[in-house]
Amino acid sequence: MHYCSRPRLLNKPTRSMKPENKHITMSSAQEKIARLRQGFLRRIPDMLAQAERLLVQLVAEPSEACRKQLHILLHSIHGSAGSFGFSPLANASAEGERLLTEPETEQSPLHYDELRRIIRWLYTLTQEQLNLEHRISDTDFTLPITAQRPEEGYVRRASKPIYLCDDDVDQVELLATQLRCFGFTCHVFSSTQDFTQAVLSQPPAVVIMDVSFPGNAYGGPLTMSDLKQKVGKAFPVLFLSCHSDFNARINAIKSGCDGYYVKPASITDLVQELHRLTQPSLKKPYQVLLIDDEPAVAEYNAEMLRMAGMEVHVLEKPHHLLHVLNAQPIDLVLMDYHMPEFSGEELTKLIRQIPQHIGLPIAYLSSETNKHAQLGAMSIGAEDFILKQADPEELIRAVTIRAERMRVLRARMSQDSLSGLYNHSTTTHFLKSAIAESNYSGNQFCMVMVDLDRFKSINDTYGHAVGDQVIVGISQLFSHRLRSTDIVGRYGGEEFVIIMPNTSSEKAARVVERLRKDYEQVAFSVNDASFHSTFSAGIAQWQFGDRIETLRERADQALYAAKQNGRNTFCIAE
Repeated sequence: MHYCSRPRLLNKPTRSMKPENKHITMSSAQEKIARLRQGFLRRIPDMLAQAERLLVQLVAEPSEACRKQLHILLHSIHGSAGSFGFSPLANASAEGERLLTEPETEQSPLHYDELRRIIRWLYTLTQEQLNLEHRISDTDFTLPITAQRPEEGYVRRASKPIYLCDDDVDQVELLATQLRCFGFTCHVFSSTQDFTQAVLSQPPAVVIMDVSFPGNAYGGPLTMSDLKQKVGKAFPVLFLSCHSDFNARINAIKSGCDGYYVKPASITDLVQELHRLTQPSLKKPYQVLLIDDEPAVAEYNAEMLRMAGMEVHVLEKPHHLLHVLNAQPIDLVLMDYHMPEFSGEELTKLIRQIPQHIGLPIAYLSSETNKHAQLGAMSIGAEDFILKQADPEELIRAVTIRAERMRVLRARMSQDSLSGLYNHSTTTHFLKSAIAESNYSGNQFCMVMVDLDRFKSINDTYGHAVGDQVIVGISQLFSHRLRSTDIVGRYGGEEFVIIMPNTSSEKAARVVERLRKDYEQVAFSVNDASFHSTFSAGIAQWQFGDRIETLRERADQALYAAKQNGRNTFCIAE
């Protein structure tokens, strides 16, 4: 193996938010929301004074421009009051909007007296609400939002270990060794007595247990049934058995099993299930772009969504819309429908004309209740109308549903269907981004090209279905053992790419070597036989001025050198 000298940079530790800091953050958000509500109420008298002046103008000299200004003003009060939860104010201003939109005829003149009454009534409602708000302290103002933002970092297993119980010591130790290669902590027991004592002392994250034990064909299920009554707290149980008959399976189910595997169990199937049962969700917060010309309303809704764990980008002036959309993947655009300079329809048309944003979910956050107007606006390309009168929980639920749908669609387009890793095009996109970022910042990263050794021979000997299992196995190893910040993609066939940010070639080599040693211990079962697979790797560290072609070529050459050196090894590019 050839090592080239490179300066080393230490990774910055990921900061986690302490519980007390989370409490402070939530409390600050509640206080901010209360201040926004009160600030809006204090602005209403000025808005109503302007409305009165416009109404006097309409009486003296009717004009469509003046009428439109008054309508916009009442619409603004309507939408903002609905967002802040002041329903009486929203309803009264909505009635004023309705009167202004009615066609004026000789038989049905503009309802000046009724509009004047509504404006005076809005004054009264505002004062009543202000008096009420003053009596409510910030600490008394609470919202039914308790979701917390997930934290990112290294992939971590459950703090509790996995217990394996089987009287076949050699077989269970082999299984435990392989599971440890995927990052799991395993404790092995050969008797139900020792296993029972261990569970009563410390309940495990997951149990993997044989069905049959000496002296009792269903000793495993009976032990688990007894234990679950004593422990009280449920934990997942996966049963292993040489039998696949009805009685064996039904006894396992009666004891509360979460999975049943026939020996020899597929290591890839077990790893996938254990990962599902033990791995906490590291889902990134939803990215929401909020466009609203009312700053207070925009901040209010943004705080609601932030308290639910979302990241919200507020855009009061849409001139920077394209920059924001191109800067990071947005899961949902939430915009006001009626805006003075650019309407929601116009901005939707603009977004839909850009190919990469055709599928981006867009929802209008508006006080518009006219169904004809809503359907007309949605025909342009928006998915839905969310009324500003919606309570916080409804807003959060509506945004979550649409953002999650975008996440699923984006994942399907970016993932390889077999391995679950990023596909070729997505991996190339991340590689280009990493190069661009490093050329700008100078932060180093490594590209690792990985190729399975003699994979064609595996397909020819055992069949393509088994070859697929080998692909899945190495994909699981990379997914479970690498950092969440590392990018892993299937580049094609049996070839993979790992992008390791803030990593020197020496550090990448240590990681690859650990993965190589662990992977060669993983056994793949075929009928009554088993075999092992290995991989070779080429490591290339970013150099200033690198293009994707030059970096990829150096990693390829290093991989070729590893193959020439006998396979099951790695080389570092010059």
